[in-house]
Amino acid sequence: MTREPLKVGFVGPGILGAPITTYLLASGHQLFVYTLGKIPIAIAESSATKCVTARGVAERAEVIITMVPEPLDAQSALFGIDGVAAGLSRGKVVVDMSSNSRIVVNAFAQKINALGCNYLEASVPHGESAVGNATLSIVIGGAEAAFERVKPLLARISKNIRFEQQRRRSDHENPQSDRH
Repeated sequence: MTREPLKVGFVGPGILGAPITTYLLASGHQLFVYTLGKIPIAIAESSATKCVTARGVAERAEVIITMVPEPLDAQSALFGIDGVAAGLSRGKVVVDMSSNSRIVVNAFAQKINALGCNYLEASVPHGESAVGNATLSIVIGGAEAAFERVKPLLARISKNIRFEQQRRRSDHENPQSDRH
């Protein structure tokens, strides 16, 4: 467990996100979840607080993880009327594990950072199979201080975490190749 349990938000607990939320709950963190679809049974039956909007997740959590499959979904989850950004307050950290292009990631980072929060891009190559067999890799870009703050949390879901301060998806990466 990290130094102390955190209030963690998770937007998009689908195929990849469901097992990740289970790891976070088992680590003693307080979890707040939101999804457009049906909440997976394991999460529905857990101690996680189910929120009716992504905004509700952000209002309650210190660290908010998003993991949605498409750039338009990520845009809506983060910046829609009741999106994560509407519930953020200064000092919170958004860890975006969605599949997005470099241009989208840079725009998201600017908007979140302008709110006095930190945006970390966290790509997860190899997706679903890696979560199931505990070989998930996470490559993170953003502010180092924000990374250090969430590193113990991410260590609960991956033993292979690589920080690249200025990481942004390159133009030749296919955001569809590691769908969530």
